[in-house]
Amino acid sequence: MRSPKKTDAALESRQVPVGAAAAELRAPRGEDGPDVPVLVVNGDIDLQTPLAGARKVAAAYPNSVLVVVPNAAHVAYPVSDCAAALETAFLLDPTLPPADACADAPVPG
Repeated sequence: MRSPKKTDAALESRQVPVGAAAAELRAPRGEDGPDVPVLVVNGDIDLQTPLAGARKVAAAYPNSVLVVVPNAAHVAYPVSDCAAALETAFLLDPTLPPADACADAPVPG
């Protein structure tokens, strides 16, 4: 983890005030995030980011989709071929998949 001094120095070297940089990274409270494609992938047994939290994140972005991966925990990519394929495809072409894209995926093992 970076120390605050190193983070501040890195931001100052780009002449961006720390407060302004943080404000650009998230939507103001009570407002939607930017209208850009956002793919939220969440395992249905994720204890670190429960499904309710993933729903809240997806709801904050008007152009988002939440894909729930059955029987996957916090990081679905390495355990679900479906999640891996969706995430890779999204990075190559940010077209959002349907929300039920992994609903019938084989259970990660």
